[in-house]
Amino acid sequence: MSPRSNTATIAWLLTAVYYFYQYTLRSAPAVMMPELSTAFAVSTTAAASIVGIFYYGYSPFSLVAGAAMDRIGPRRVVPIGAATVGVGALLFATGNAELASVGRFLQGAGGVFALVGAAFIATTNFPASRAATLIGATQMFGMAGGSAGQFLVGPLIAAGIAWSTFWIGMGIAGLAMSLLLFVLLPEAKPVQRDADRLKGAGQSLLLVFRNPQSILCGMIAGLLFIPTTIFDMIWGVRYLQEARGLGYASAVMRSATVPLGWIVGCPLLGLLSDRLGRRKPVIASGALVLLACMAWILYGRATVLPPYVVGPRISAHVVGTVFCVL
Repeated sequence: MSPRSNTATIAWLLTAVYYFYQYTLRSAPAVMMPELSTAFAVSTTAAASIVGIFYYGYSPFSLVAGAAMDRIGPRRVVPIGAATVGVGALLFATGNAELASVGRFLQGAGGVFALVGAAFIATTNFPASRAATLIGATQMFGMAGGSAGQFLVGPLIAAGIAWSTFWIGMGIAGLAMSLLLFVLLPEAKPVQRDADRLKGAGQSLLLVFRNPQSILCGMIAGLLFIPTTIFDMIWGVRYLQEARGLGYASAVMRSATVPLGWIVGCPLLGLLSDRLGRRKPVIASGALVLLACMAWILYGRATVLPPYVVGPRISAHVVGTVFCVL
Protein backbone atom coordinates (compact mmCIF):
# COMPACT_ATOMS: atom_id res chain seq x y z
CA MET A 1 0.00 0.00 0.00
CA SER A 2 1.46 3.38 -1.03
CA PRO A 3 2.02 6.23 1.47
CA ARG A 4 -0.72 8.20 -0.26
CA SER A 5 -3.13 5.29 0.13
CA ASN A 6 -2.19 4.95 3.81
CA THR A 7 -2.85 8.65 4.38
CA ALA A 8 -6.22 8.45 2.64
CA THR A 9 -7.21 5.40 4.69
CA ILE A 10 -6.34 7.15 7.96
CA ALA A 11 -8.25 10.27 6.89
CA TRP A 12 -11.31 8.22 5.98
CA LEU A 13 -11.15 6.25 9.24
CA LEU A 14 -10.91 9.40 11.39
CA THR A 15 -13.89 10.95 9.64
CA ALA A 16 -15.86 7.70 9.99
CA VAL A 17 -15.21 7.77 13.76
CA TYR A 18 -16.56 11.32 13.80
CA TYR A 19 -19.65 9.98 12.03
CA PHE A 20 -19.99 7.39 14.81
CA TYR A 21 -19.92 10.20 17.36
CA GLN A 22 -22.57 12.36 15.69
CA TYR A 23 -24.89 9.40 15.18
CA THR A 24 -24.67 8.61 18.89
CA LEU A 25 -25.99 12.09 19.59
CA ARG A 26 -28.63 11.72 16.90
CA SER A 27 -30.16 8.59 18.45
CA ALA A 28 -29.57 9.17 22.18
CA PRO A 29 -32.72 11.30 22.78
CA ALA A 30 -34.91 8.26 22.05
CA VAL A 31 -33.95 6.70 25.40
CA MET A 32 -34.51 9.83 27.49
CA MET A 33 -37.71 11.42 26.16
CA PRO A 34 -39.47 11.58 29.59
CA GLU A 35 -36.39 13.21 31.14
CA LEU A 36 -36.16 15.74 28.30
CA SER A 37 -39.86 16.52 28.55
CA THR A 38 -39.49 17.25 32.28
CA ALA A 39 -36.28 19.27 31.88
CA PHE A 40 -37.67 21.45 29.09
CA ALA A 41 -41.07 21.77 30.82
CA VAL A 42 -42.90 20.71 27.65
CA SER A 43 -44.97 17.75 26.53
CA THR A 44 -43.34 14.63 25.12
CA THR A 45 -44.54 15.63 21.66
CA ALA A 46 -42.95 19.07 22.01
CA ALA A 47 -39.73 17.47 23.26
CA ALA A 48 -39.72 15.24 20.19
CA SER A 49 -40.14 18.37 18.04
CA ILE A 50 -37.06 19.90 19.66
CA VAL A 51 -35.12 16.70 19.04
CA GLY A 52 -36.29 16.71 15.40
CA ILE A 53 -34.78 20.16 14.80
CA PHE A 54 -31.57 18.21 14.18
CA TYR A 55 -32.78 17.55 10.64
CA TYR A 56 -33.52 21.25 9.99
CA GLY A 57 -29.79 21.77 10.33
CA TYR A 58 -28.71 18.53 8.69
CA SER A 59 -30.71 18.96 5.49
CA PRO A 60 -29.69 22.43 4.21
CA PHE A 61 -26.12 22.13 5.46
CA SER A 62 -25.68 19.02 3.35
CA LEU A 63 -25.43 21.42 0.41
CA VAL A 64 -23.04 23.69 2.29
CA ALA A 65 -20.86 20.75 3.32
CA GLY A 66 -20.62 19.41 -0.22
CA ALA A 67 -19.69 22.78 -1.72
CA ALA A 68 -17.19 23.49 1.07
CA MET A 69 -15.57 20.08 0.67
CA ASP A 70 -15.09 20.65 -3.07
CA ARG A 71 -13.72 24.17 -2.63
CA ILE A 72 -11.70 23.96 0.57
CA GLY A 73 -11.08 20.30 1.37
CA PRO A 74 -11.94 18.13 4.40
CA ARG A 75 -9.08 19.22 6.66
CA ARG A 76 -10.40 22.77 6.90
CA VAL A 77 -14.12 22.06 7.24
CA VAL A 78 -14.56 18.69 8.99
CA PRO A 79 -12.97 19.89 12.28
CA ILE A 80 -15.27 22.94 12.22
CA GLY A 81 -18.22 20.57 11.86
CA ALA A 82 -17.10 18.51 14.87
CA ALA A 83 -16.67 21.65 16.98
CA THR A 84 -20.14 22.80 15.97
CA VAL A 85 -21.63 19.50 17.10
CA GLY A 86 -19.79 19.76 20.42
CA VAL A 87 -21.12 23.28 21.04
CA GLY A 88 -24.60 22.08 20.09
CA ALA A 89 -24.39 19.26 22.65
CA LEU A 90 -23.38 21.71 25.39
CA LEU A 91 -26.30 24.00 24.54
CA PHE A 92 -28.67 21.02 24.59
CA ALA A 93 -27.44 20.18 28.11
CA THR A 94 -28.60 23.53 29.52
CA GLY A 95 -32.18 22.34 29.96
CA ASN A 96 -33.49 25.54 28.35
CA ALA A 97 -35.88 24.72 25.52
CA GLU A 98 -34.78 27.64 23.32
CA LEU A 99 -31.07 26.98 23.76
CA ALA A 100 -31.66 23.25 23.31
CA SER A 101 -33.39 23.96 20.00
CA VAL A 102 -30.41 25.99 18.81
CA GLY A 103 -28.09 23.28 20.05
CA ARG A 104 -29.97 20.56 18.23
CA PHE A 105 -29.84 22.62 15.03
CA LEU A 106 -26.08 23.00 15.42
CA GLN A 107 -25.71 19.26 15.98
CA GLY A 108 -27.40 18.61 12.65
CA ALA A 109 -25.57 21.38 10.80
CA GLY A 110 -22.18 20.20 12.04
CA GLY A 111 -22.94 16.50 11.93
CA VAL A 112 -23.49 16.41 8.19
CA PHE A 113 -19.81 17.21 7.60
CA ALA A 114 -18.92 13.75 8.92
CA LEU A 115 -20.73 11.78 6.23
CA VAL A 116 -19.96 14.21 3.42
CA GLY A 117 -16.31 14.32 4.47
CA ALA A 118 -15.98 10.54 4.60
CA ALA A 119 -17.75 10.14 1.26
CA PHE A 120 -15.55 12.85 -0.30
CA ILE A 121 -12.38 11.13 0.89
CA ALA A 122 -13.62 7.72 -0.31
CA THR A 123 -14.63 8.89 -3.77
CA THR A 124 -11.59 11.10 -4.46
CA ASN A 125 -8.83 8.85 -3.11
CA PHE A 126 -9.97 5.32 -3.94
CA PRO A 127 -11.00 3.53 -7.15
CA ALA A 128 -14.65 3.88 -8.23
CA SER A 129 -15.02 0.10 -7.95
CA ARG A 130 -14.62 0.43 -4.17
CA ALA A 131 -16.83 3.48 -3.67
CA ALA A 132 -20.02 1.71 -2.54
CA THR A 133 -18.04 -0.60 -0.25
CA LEU A 134 -16.30 2.30 1.51
CA ILE A 135 -19.44 4.41 1.77
CA GLY A 136 -21.29 1.38 3.13
CA ALA A 137 -18.50 0.93 5.69
CA THR A 138 -18.85 4.62 6.60
CA GLN A 139 -22.54 4.13 7.27
CA MET A 140 -21.64 1.07 9.34
CA PHE A 141 -19.65 3.37 11.66
CA GLY A 142 -22.57 5.77 11.81
CA MET A 143 -25.10 3.13 12.70
CA ALA A 144 -22.75 1.64 15.27
CA GLY A 145 -23.03 5.05 16.91
CA GLY A 146 -26.79 4.97 16.42
CA SER A 147 -26.97 1.64 18.21
CA ALA A 148 -24.63 2.85 20.97
CA GLY A 149 -26.84 5.91 21.47
CA GLN A 150 -29.62 3.54 22.52
CA PHE A 151 -27.99 0.27 23.57
CA LEU A 152 -25.33 1.90 25.79
CA VAL A 153 -26.92 5.21 26.76
CA GLY A 154 -30.24 3.62 27.79
CA PRO A 155 -28.71 1.60 30.66
CA LEU A 156 -26.76 4.69 31.80
CA ILE A 157 -29.95 6.73 32.07
CA ALA A 158 -31.74 3.83 33.78
CA ALA A 159 -28.85 3.60 36.27
CA GLY A 160 -29.39 7.20 37.33
CA ILE A 161 -26.88 9.13 35.21
CA ALA A 162 -28.31 12.59 34.65
CA TRP A 163 -29.25 13.26 31.05
CA SER A 164 -27.45 16.62 31.17
CA THR A 165 -24.23 14.94 32.35
CA PHE A 166 -24.28 12.77 29.26
CA TRP A 167 -24.69 15.75 26.94
CA ILE A 168 -21.98 17.79 28.67
CA GLY A 169 -19.57 14.87 28.33
CA MET A 170 -20.42 14.43 24.65
CA GLY A 171 -20.02 18.16 24.05
CA ILE A 172 -16.50 18.10 25.49
CA ALA A 173 -15.76 15.00 23.42
CA GLY A 174 -16.86 16.83 20.27
CA LEU A 175 -14.50 19.73 20.92
CA ALA A 176 -11.64 17.31 21.59
CA MET A 177 -12.45 15.42 18.39
CA SER A 178 -12.39 18.67 16.43
CA LEU A 179 -8.84 19.32 17.59
CA LEU A 180 -7.80 15.75 16.79
CA LEU A 181 -9.26 15.95 13.29
CA PHE A 182 -7.50 19.25 12.61
CA VAL A 183 -4.15 17.81 13.67
CA LEU A 184 -4.40 14.44 11.92
CA LEU A 185 -6.35 15.05 8.71
CA PRO A 186 -3.98 15.64 5.77
CA GLU A 187 -4.09 18.69 3.56
CA ALA A 188 -6.16 18.23 0.41
CA LYS A 189 -4.46 18.08 -2.96
CA PRO A 190 -4.25 21.55 -4.52
CA VAL A 191 -6.99 22.24 -7.04
CA GLN A 192 -7.68 25.07 -9.41
CA ARG A 193 -9.91 27.66 -7.74
CA ASP A 194 -12.50 29.79 -9.47
CA ALA A 195 -12.13 33.53 -9.12
CA ASP A 196 -15.69 33.73 -7.81
CA ARG A 197 -16.09 30.79 -5.44
CA LEU A 198 -19.67 31.61 -4.49
CA LYS A 199 -20.74 31.77 -8.13
CA GLY A 200 -18.93 28.52 -8.90
CA ALA A 201 -20.60 26.72 -5.99
CA GLY A 202 -23.99 28.03 -7.05
CA GLN A 203 -23.49 26.82 -10.61
CA SER A 204 -22.46 23.37 -9.33
CA LEU A 205 -25.57 23.09 -7.17
CA LEU A 206 -27.77 24.29 -10.01
CA LEU A 207 -26.30 21.60 -12.23
CA VAL A 208 -27.16 18.95 -9.65
CA PHE A 209 -30.74 20.14 -9.16
CA ARG A 210 -31.33 20.29 -12.90
CA ASN A 211 -30.57 16.59 -13.15
CA PRO A 212 -33.82 14.61 -12.56
CA GLN A 213 -31.81 11.57 -11.50
CA SER A 214 -30.24 13.55 -8.66
CA ILE A 215 -33.69 14.52 -7.39
CA LEU A 216 -34.94 10.93 -7.69
CA CYS A 217 -31.89 9.52 -5.86
CA GLY A 218 -32.32 12.07 -3.08
CA MET A 219 -35.99 11.20 -2.65
CA ILE A 220 -35.29 7.48 -2.57
CA ALA A 221 -32.50 7.88 -0.02
CA GLY A 222 -34.62 10.15 2.17
CA LEU A 223 -37.61 7.82 2.17
CA LEU A 224 -35.45 4.82 3.00
CA PHE A 225 -33.91 6.66 5.94
CA ILE A 226 -37.19 7.79 7.54
CA PRO A 227 -38.06 4.50 9.32
CA THR A 228 -34.72 4.59 11.15
CA THR A 229 -33.98 8.28 11.71
CA ILE A 230 -37.52 9.42 12.54
CA PHE A 231 -39.50 6.38 13.66
CA ASP A 232 -36.81 4.44 15.51
CA MET A 233 -34.39 7.12 16.71
CA ILE A 234 -37.07 9.50 18.01
CA TRP A 235 -40.21 7.47 18.70
CA GLY A 236 -39.01 3.86 18.73
CA VAL A 237 -38.63 3.32 22.47
CA ARG A 238 -41.84 5.18 23.35
CA TYR A 239 -43.79 3.31 20.69
CA LEU A 240 -42.67 -0.08 21.97
CA GLN A 241 -43.48 0.91 25.53
CA GLU A 242 -46.91 2.41 24.92
CA ALA A 243 -48.18 0.54 21.87
CA ARG A 244 -46.63 -2.87 22.58
CA GLY A 245 -46.54 -2.76 26.38
CA LEU A 246 -42.83 -3.52 26.69
CA GLY A 247 -40.68 -2.51 29.64
CA TYR A 248 -38.08 0.23 29.25
CA ALA A 249 -35.07 -2.09 29.05
CA SER A 250 -36.69 -4.40 26.51
CA ALA A 251 -37.90 -1.46 24.41
CA VAL A 252 -34.39 0.04 24.32
CA MET A 253 -32.86 -3.30 23.31
CA ARG A 254 -35.35 -3.86 20.50
CA SER A 255 -35.07 -0.31 19.23
CA ALA A 256 -31.27 -0.59 19.21
CA THR A 257 -31.42 -3.59 16.87
CA VAL A 258 -32.44 -1.34 13.96
CA PRO A 259 -29.08 0.49 13.71
CA LEU A 260 -27.41 -2.82 14.61
CA GLY A 261 -28.83 -4.21 11.38
CA TRP A 262 -27.31 -1.31 9.49
CA ILE A 263 -23.91 -2.30 10.87
CA VAL A 264 -24.25 -5.64 9.10
CA GLY A 265 -26.03 -4.43 5.99
CA CYS A 266 -23.87 -1.38 5.20
CA PRO A 267 -20.63 -3.08 4.15
CA LEU A 268 -22.33 -6.22 2.82
CA LEU A 269 -24.75 -4.49 0.48
CA GLY A 270 -22.14 -1.96 -0.59
CA LEU A 271 -19.83 -4.85 -1.45
CA LEU A 272 -22.66 -6.71 -3.21
CA SER A 273 -23.47 -3.66 -5.31
CA ASP A 274 -19.82 -3.23 -6.29
CA ARG A 275 -19.55 -6.92 -7.20
CA LEU A 276 -22.75 -6.86 -9.27
CA GLY A 277 -21.84 -3.56 -10.86
CA ARG A 278 -25.51 -2.59 -10.56
CA ARG A 279 -27.48 -0.42 -8.13
CA LYS A 280 -31.16 -0.71 -9.01
CA PRO A 281 -31.72 -4.39 -8.05
CA VAL A 282 -30.21 -3.78 -4.62
CA ILE A 283 -32.27 -0.63 -4.09
CA ALA A 284 -35.55 -2.25 -5.16
CA SER A 285 -35.10 -5.43 -3.12
CA GLY A 286 -34.06 -3.45 -0.04
CA ALA A 287 -37.07 -1.15 -0.29
CA LEU A 288 -39.47 -4.10 -0.51
CA VAL A 289 -37.96 -5.79 2.54
CA LEU A 290 -38.10 -2.51 4.43
CA LEU A 291 -41.79 -2.09 3.60
CA ALA A 292 -42.60 -5.61 4.76
CA CYS A 293 -40.71 -5.24 8.04
CA MET A 294 -42.23 -1.86 8.86
CA ALA A 295 -45.71 -3.20 8.18
CA TRP A 296 -45.05 -6.14 10.51
CA ILE A 297 -43.71 -3.92 13.31
CA LEU A 298 -46.74 -1.64 13.11
CA TYR A 299 -49.52 -4.15 12.51
CA GLY A 300 -48.17 -7.68 12.99
CA ARG A 301 -48.38 -9.89 16.03
CA ALA A 302 -45.28 -9.65 18.21
CA THR A 303 -45.52 -13.29 19.30
CA VAL A 304 -45.10 -14.77 15.81
CA LEU A 305 -41.47 -13.84 15.11
CA PRO A 306 -38.60 -14.11 17.63
CA PRO A 307 -37.60 -10.89 19.43
CA TYR A 308 -34.87 -8.70 17.90
CA VAL A 309 -35.38 -10.14 14.39
CA VAL A 310 -37.52 -7.64 12.47
CA GLY A 311 -35.59 -4.52 13.52
CA PRO A 312 -32.28 -5.61 12.02
CA ARG A 313 -34.01 -6.68 8.83
CA ILE A 314 -35.34 -3.16 8.35
CA SER A 315 -31.83 -1.92 7.88
CA ALA A 316 -29.72 -4.90 6.91
CA HIS A 317 -31.64 -5.24 3.66
CA VAL A 318 -31.95 -1.58 2.86
CA VAL A 319 -28.90 0.32 3.99
CA GLY A 320 -26.59 -0.41 1.09
CA THR A 321 -29.26 0.79 -1.30
CA VAL A 322 -29.15 4.31 0.07
CA PHE A 323 -25.49 4.77 -0.72
CA CYS A 324 -25.52 2.80 -3.94
CA VAL A 325 -27.33 5.79 -5.49
CA LEU A 326 -24.17 7.82 -4.99
